Amino acid sequence: VYRDEVLILDPFQARIRGQTVSGALTVSFAGDIPSVTGNLTATGAVSSGGAPTSKKTPDAARPAVETELPAAEPPLNPVSRPTGGGIEVAVAPPPKKEPRPANTSPSAKPTKPAIKSRAIGWRAEKLDFSALRDMNADLVLKLNQFVLEGIRVGTATINVRLAGGKLTAETKDLKGYGGGGMMTLVLDASGAVPAHRLNLSVAGLDAYPFLNDAADFQTIEGKAAIALGLVASGDSERTLVSSLNGTAKFEFTGGALRGLNVANMLRNLTTGILTGWQYQRDSETTFSRLSASFKIASGQAQTDDLRMVGPLVSIGGAGTIDLPARRLKFRVNPLMLASVEGQGGKNNMLGFPVPIAVSGPWDNPSIYPDVVGVLDNPVAAYQQLNKLGGALISV
Repeated sequence: VYRDEVLILDPFQARIRGQTVSGALTVSFAGDIPSVTGNLTATGAVSSGGAPTSKKTPDAARPAVETELPAAEPPLNPVSRPTGGGIEVAVAPPPKKEPRPANTSPSAKPTKPAIKSRAIGWRAEKLDFSALRDMNADLVLKLNQFVLEGIRVGTATINVRLAGGKLTAETKDLKGYGGGGMMTLVLDASGAVPAHRLNLSVAGLDAYPFLNDAADFQTIEGKAAIALGLVASGDSERTLVSSLNGTAKFEFTGGALRGLNVANMLRNLTTGILTGWQYQRDSETTFSRLSASFKIASGQAQTDDLRMVGPLVSIGGAGTIDLPARRLKFRVNPLMLASVEGQGGKNNMLGFPVPIAVSGPWDNPSIYPDVVGVLDNPVAAYQQLNKLGGALISV
C-alpha cells in the first residue's frame, strides 16, 4: 500500500539463496532519505539431517537469488501489483555439484579432512560503506536456523538501527553450534573514515564446526568460549586489520588439536628444527584446557598467558601475533611425558630442557629450541634431552 509518501509491504517475503525472509516493512519517503521500519523473520534451509546448509560458495557460483511475492489478493489501491504469479529474478546460475572422488563410495568410512591452509593476504580493495548513508532504519530481525556468510545461527533476535550512516546490530540471545551468548556490531560510515566495533561474548560452542565455518580453521575441537572487544577503522581488509585494537580471549575445554602430535614434535626437536606444524591426518593431541588472552594494538596481538593442559603434554608461553603480516613470534615452555608407558607413574612429566621458539608465517612457522636456554644450564639440558631420547648437544 502506498499513501501519503508511505509504502507498506505487508506481507513481505523474499527468498535469498534458498532461505526465506518474511514479515512486514514500512518505508517512509517524507524525509530527505527513506526511513524503514519493520519486523522480519529469517528462516534458513534445513537439510534432511536437521542442520542448516553452511557451505560457502564462491561469488561466481552462488545459487540464484529469488524474490517471491505471495498469491495475489484483491488490489488495495492503484499501485498494487496485478493479479498473477510471482516474480523471479535469477542473478547467477546455480552451482555445479562437485563429483565424488573416485576412491570413495557411499559406504566408505569417513576420514578426517585434510587441514586447510590459506596463504592469501589481506585484500587492499576498497569496501564501500556509502550505502549506509542513503537510508535510516529501525528493524527487528528474528533468525531461525539462518546461514549468514557461512556461519550458522540457530536462533537470535537482532535489533538493527541505522541513522546518519551508523549501523548498530545488537542481540542478547544469540544461539548456535551448541552454545550461545551476545553480540553488538557497529559500522559507522558517518565520517570520512569508516569506524567499526565488535563486542562478542559466547560460550559452549562446538569449536570444530564453528571455526571451520567461520574461518576454514580445522585444527581445534572441543567446547569454546570466546570474548572479543575490538575496534578498527578503514575501508579495506588491510587497513582494518592494521588498525585493530582491543582485547580477545579464547578458552577451549575437553578437546584436541586435530592433525598434530605435539609430543612427537617436541621429541623431533631434540635432533633438529621443524618447519611448519607437521600436520598428520590421523594424529591429534588431547587437552583438558587450551586458553589465551590477547591485548591488541595496531594489529599486534600480544599474550603472556598461553596455556595448554593435557595428559601427555602441557605448555605455557607468551608471544605476539602480527595480524597484518600474518606472522607468529612465540616462546613456549613444554612439560611432556618421557614415554606413554610412564603415564601411570609419579613425577613422570619432564620439563623440556630449553624453551621452544615458534616464529614465522602463521601457517608455516619455524619451530626450534631456544639456544639461550641451553646456555643457561647446558648440563641439565643434556640430561633432560637424554631422557627424551634425543641429543641436541653432542659430546
